[in-house]
Amino acid sequence: MEDFKQYLSEGADEREREAAKQVAEGLAGLRLEKKVAEVAAERQVLLRRRFWRRLILTATLVVIAGVAFLIFRENQRVKTPSLQEPGIQQPIATDNPPNISPQTPAKEQEEKKENAPIAQNQAPVGLPSPRFPSPSVRGENKEDKAWKALLDQVWYTEYPIVDLQLSESFGKADQLLRVRDFSTAYVQLQRLERKMPENDTLFLLKGYCLMEMGEGAEALAYIEKIKVKPISWEPALQWNQGLSLLLMGDKAKALKVFREIAASPNHPYLEQSKKAILVLR
Repeated sequence: MEDFKQYLSEGADEREREAAKQVAEGLAGLRLEKKVAEVAAERQVLLRRRFWRRLILTATLVVIAGVAFLIFRENQRVKTPSLQEPGIQQPIATDNPPNISPQTPAKEQEEKKENAPIAQNQAPVGLPSPRFPSPSVRGENKEDKAWKALLDQVWYTEYPIVDLQLSESFGKADQLLRVRDFSTAYVQLQRLERKMPENDTLFLLKGYCLMEMGEGAEALAYIEKIKVKPISWEPALQWNQGLSLLLMGDKAKALKVFREIAASPNHPYLEQSKKAILVLR
């Protein structure tokens, strides 16, 4: 290349120098065009990169805006009070009225209570039959006989009751009641009542005597006259109250008494009351 330049400067004529000049200019032009093409290609790549960056950025902003809108809408829905209280179903108007049972809720609840398999409605195990039959029921019809048979199943009575303390005045009446001579014992108690009209022990003995004679209402009246009831008397008095109500034919009140007893785990007449509830149902 150095030789060529030396030749042009020293030995070449004017035409050769002109030709060499044109060749040099052509080569320079080619190099410039190549450089321009390279620069254009690099610019194209740069523009494409900017385009994709802008597109990705725009898409990201759109997604973020969409998520923010959904969150805002959900918060607004939660904060907005509902016209309908939660858990309460609004009545739906219909042309036909609903079929309403004539049975009241209280009656339905009472029937469920009676039919429920609770402990107090279970048959007692190992309870012997009553030692003595119930008193005779007045009347000769079939219904009276059936009621007498029912009373015989629950007529668990005993004399004397627990911790009964008697004075000498009640000695004769006490002996008569022990041998179940109720009519003679009643006459004796009638005489004593003239002397001690407000005596709780007299009321207790007379109420028991009248009950064993089949006089339920009179027996209940004397039981209710007792003002001071020792704790030891309470179980027998409660049980006798239920039996007196049965003698009167008041099944509902008698059942109420027996259920109260059956709800007391340590009551002496617990098993008898369970049986009475089953028999009466």
